[in-house]
Amino acid sequence: MRYKDYNDYELLEAVLEEDEIAKQILLEKYKPLIFLVAKQYYQYALERQIEEVMLEDFTSVGEATLFTIAERYNDKMDVLFYTYFLHCLKSKYNSVLRSLLAKKNQPSIHYQALEYEIEDFGAATTYLEDNPGQLITYHYLQDQIANYLFQLSFLQQSVMELRLNGFRYQEIVSLLGVSKDFISKTIKKVREELKEIIN
Repeated sequence: MRYKDYNDYELLEAVLEEDEIAKQILLEKYKPLIFLVAKQYYQYALERQIEEVMLEDFTSVGEATLFTIAERYNDKMDVLFYTYFLHCLKSKYNSVLRSLLAKKNQPSIHYQALEYEIEDFGAATTYLEDNPGQLITYHYLQDQIANYLFQLSFLQQSVMELRLNGFRYQEIVSLLGVSKDFISKTIKKVREELKEIIN
């Protein structure tokens, strides 16, 4: 099966028609992303000493979520399927972890900012809280960067998100249907313009 020969919208249409081959191709295409996100949440579970869940459990939930979202998505949504699926996948994993943490009677505060903890912003936050002057600068830069990223197109945002999560150029080409030249130009543009904002 060559998922590179199909774009998301062709696959989604076929999936809605109960095409089993299309389902397999869609799964093959998104398996790397599911594994990457599942591994992050599994690592978080281990850090919270939740031992009754395995990495395979997270990947299975991710695969089931993929097909659920494939049936729910429609091309009138003002967002790429990739972006929509990633958001729903993280929400699903957050829900799973909330249930697991509740069983261990851990305080809810542990998972309210779950994504920030997973991305290891804890150390930076501690430093900034101890250095108020730096905190003001940090929040200002955060706002500036957020405003800049918001102005990027959905494709540009998706390219950056995938690249920052370790996806290779060819994988990004396959997932988004863009050229390697588009990826290179997007990364160069964002890097140069963020340097201007930070400096």
